[in-house]
Amino acid sequence: MKNYVLLVVLLVICTFVFSQKSNAKFEKPEDKEWNQLKDLFSIVSVGGARFHPNKDEMIFVSDRPGVLQIYTVPYDRKLGRSIGKPKRFINTKNRVSSPRYLHNGNILYLHDRGGDENYQIGLYRVKERKTFWLTNDHSARHLVNMVTKNYMYFTSNSRNKKKFELYRRKRPLLDHTEIEHIYTPTTGVVHLSLVNRNETKFVLNHHYSNLNSELVYYDMNDKSVTSLTKPLSGNKPTRWIALKWLNRKRNKMLVKTDYKSNFLRVAILYWPSGDVKIGKPKFIRIPFMESLKSDVISIAKNAATGYYYIEINEQGYSKIIRAIYLDGDFYDAKRIKLPLKKAVIAHGDSRSFGRGWTISRDGEFMALTITNANTPRNIYMMRLSTRTRDPVQAWPLLSESLTPPSLQKAKFVSEKLHFYKSFDGLKVPYFLYIPKGKMPKGGWPAIIKLHGGPESQSRPAFSPLTQFLLGAGFAIAEPNIRGSRGYGKKYLNMDNQHKRMDAIKDIKYLALHLKKKSHFINGKRLVVMGGSYGGYATLMAVVHFPKLWKAGVDVVGMSNLVTFLQSTSKWRRKLREPEYGSLKKQRKMLERLSPINYVHRTRCPVFIIQGDNDPRVPVGEAIQMYKKLQEIGKKHPAVAKSQLLRFPDEGHGFSKKINRLKAYKALSKWLKEIV
Repeated sequence: MKNYVLLVVLLVICTFVFSQKSNAKFEKPEDKEWNQLKDLFSIVSVGGARFHPNKDEMIFVSDRPGVLQIYTVPYDRKLGRSIGKPKRFINTKNRVSSPRYLHNGNILYLHDRGGDENYQIGLYRVKERKTFWLTNDHSARHLVNMVTKNYMYFTSNSRNKKKFELYRRKRPLLDHTEIEHIYTPTTGVVHLSLVNRNETKFVLNHHYSNLNSELVYYDMNDKSVTSLTKPLSGNKPTRWIALKWLNRKRNKMLVKTDYKSNFLRVAILYWPSGDVKIGKPKFIRIPFMESLKSDVISIAKNAATGYYYIEINEQGYSKIIRAIYLDGDFYDAKRIKLPLKKAVIAHGDSRSFGRGWTISRDGEFMALTITNANTPRNIYMMRLSTRTRDPVQAWPLLSESLTPPSLQKAKFVSEKLHFYKSFDGLKVPYFLYIPKGKMPKGGWPAIIKLHGGPESQSRPAFSPLTQFLLGAGFAIAEPNIRGSRGYGKKYLNMDNQHKRMDAIKDIKYLALHLKKKSHFINGKRLVVMGGSYGGYATLMAVVHFPKLWKAGVDVVGMSNLVTFLQSTSKWRRKLREPEYGSLKKQRKMLERLSPINYVHRTRCPVFIIQGDNDPRVPVGEAIQMYKKLQEIGKKHPAVAKSQLLRFPDEGHGFSKKINRLKAYKALSKWLKEIV
């Protein structure tokens, strides 16, 4: 009996030990996938570095805490690295964004709540280690335009939710609490670009849509408003951006424009009379710029060295050229070698960090927010040599690793640029990612991943979601269908209003193109997916070409263009109507181009992700589409598997890591069941 009991005890112990070893050695598939997802979204995202005005220190944003916060870090010029750990000086549950140093080293930044994009302007005083709020109207949006030695200029729709007016507040900001109203546009959105020395005359960028703007000259002395560019471009949609005055008389201006060109490039406006309020300006082409067959993204001059740095976009890849401007042209143009191959310079907006690169005052350093398809976004410092034979040195600003230990040796998947022909013979570019490992029988299932905008662009930047889906065994195709930027004005305007379906057909023809690659793509397991306008395009593809898809994934997409325009933020409607159509004049067209009116054709399930606080695409767009899908699901069991996942503390996309994890864990589980 004793031997029997001893044998049982030994068996129990052995079973327990084996189970512990087994659990440590063999993870369940879902556990392994969940850990991979957590690790990928644990990669810290940083960006938007800016140089301190008086000392060797940088400011930047980081989502290490799970939401964007602001950090500072000192750096050593000689050693070429940061010193110590970055210091976080803001601690909030919601994101903070767009930090900038003032001349005295204090910091301005933006803060919103729950992704609602109603930004308030905060001033962080370094000595007091305290934030003082310069605005406090959480029903309105406030954006800093410019800070001079005398004033902070900002726009706000606090008085009228349909319009953004220009204001200023005298510096020191806490000594002068009164706010001075400067200018109210009749329509559109204005942004301050240039001011004169006594700050009574202003050049404003006046935006009517993402594809149409003019430059306006406002004189506070006589309250006169003069269009600087309408005498040239008239009412024809043209993009104008004022860059800088080229002379003390202020009658020669450097601008970025697509006037009389298929691409955005830099040119000169010149008023021979000497007064910009009188006469038609001369438009002067710059020969070097005319030779570029790509869009100029940004340009900056360093006063200490006299060099201009010009960023261009070539087929989605970033290039920087250094040149000298002299007598109407750029000379001695040299391409700067970037720290990464096939690089993408990451630019943000008010939700993150603004421009992706900046130059130190002495012209010795450039700070770049940069990435590529297989390298997570990081900030690099570059020591800029002005001697052509000297190599440009580059190193990560932060000494600490942004990637968790489990992924530090991981080899992520790179893209390959391809093209396909659409229904009318148009050549459409797309980036293709193929998973690593053994291909399943029948080929890889594939996801067509659509960008937003619509005037945006898929670029080969690192994406945790893309890498996770690749790890889950999906090939990824990211097209730039007609209407995408980066390929010229003609291509950009090929999807406007009544031409919208042509862009949707581009998605169909990519699916057909992938089906032909049957030796490695499983054409019976195709998914279409997108966010914002990409979500709208996903829904359009699902309802118009139902036989192509196994599933659709819509993230904050519009389901009905009529209700979208009626319910989006009031100031946004006028900006979006030139792209989609007018509610008053083109309602029938809007109805014809709304996926919800064809939902009865749907034959695949759709996974919908939506933030309740979205000011761009309100939550009603998701709710009404999901309800329709549920009705269709009564007749078609596949459609009944559609899901709606809402987040009460998010807006247009995700601002919090934890919510990304929840969303994509649920999506991964769903895709595994459906596809």
